[in-house]
Amino acid sequence: MVRCDIRLIRDHISFRGHPHESAGQVLIGSVLLRVSTPVNKVHFRLRLLGKLEAADASVRKWQKVLNFNATKTTLSKTIISEQSQAIIGLPTSDGVTLPTGRHEYPFELLLPGDVTESIEELPELSLKYRLEATIYSRGVPVEKAHKHVRIFRVAATDAVEPFHAEISQGTWRNKVDYCFNIPQRVVPFGGVVDLSILVSALVVGLDLEGIRLKVVEDRQSCVKNGAGRTTTNHFTRVLAKTWVNDGRCQQLSAKKKTDLGMGCWCLSARLPLPSSLKECAQDIDLGMIKVAHFVEVVAVLKNPDGHVSNVSNRTCPFVK
Repeated sequence: MVRCDIRLIRDHISFRGHPHESAGQVLIGSVLLRVSTPVNKVHFRLRLLGKLEAADASVRKWQKVLNFNATKTTLSKTIISEQSQAIIGLPTSDGVTLPTGRHEYPFELLLPGDVTESIEELPELSLKYRLEATIYSRGVPVEKAHKHVRIFRVAATDAVEPFHAEISQGTWRNKVDYCFNIPQRVVPFGGVVDLSILVSALVVGLDLEGIRLKVVEDRQSCVKNGAGRTTTNHFTRVLAKTWVNDGRCQQLSAKKKTDLGMGCWCLSARLPLPSSLKECAQDIDLGMIKVAHFVEVVAVLKNPDGHVSNVSNRTCPFVK
């Protein structure tokens, strides 16, 4: 009897740049065999399998983007198949025999650069990958093992724009001027959105009580119903939020105030993002489904007459 397991150096692979320009990546690991009874003429084969699940029965619309070719809502495809590898054992009169015990066989599997990135935890669409190792004895499969693999795409090393700061500035209701600065537009899973805010009052006696900050995920999808009509769905969820109150607002020195006594405030905040795909999806733009991320900023202003008003703005980093 043979038991099989797969161990990977990393269970995720990152490709840089667009599929048409990305270089291949190597998936490195080993196949572990636990043999309780000697087996003859043993070899194993590796395959990377992709499984697509779509809520829309008209899955043909996804073919071009995901390189799948079928009319079902759930389908699988072999992304890459490695040539069978013979397992070294002990020579016997019946050929090569694998003795009892534990055996480990390292491998390197080259993945093409145009592999579509994983899409997980979305109700409209799911694309998951798993590595399959099949053990053969005398040409007959006797054991299989699977390992979940995630594939991501990140900005190319020579890409400049994604690493530029995101700056948004303007005027809120003729009451305050503002300037938001996110030092880096690309934020990885589990990363932190750093935000600095400069607020300048345009009204005498106006005070800033605090600022509410949220990182919001916005998802839009188009799905056909049974009658063939397309329905557009819109979902949002908050990934991170914080409140910066007046105790954390750093009011600038008197030299930077105007002679009219109007206030000027400088604030900073950090918003940590989830590291799980269940809690945070990557940016997606596949035509019928789009996922984007933005920071929502709401300033709570205390007016000279005492009433409180809220003014808001959105700026858009994108998450990968």
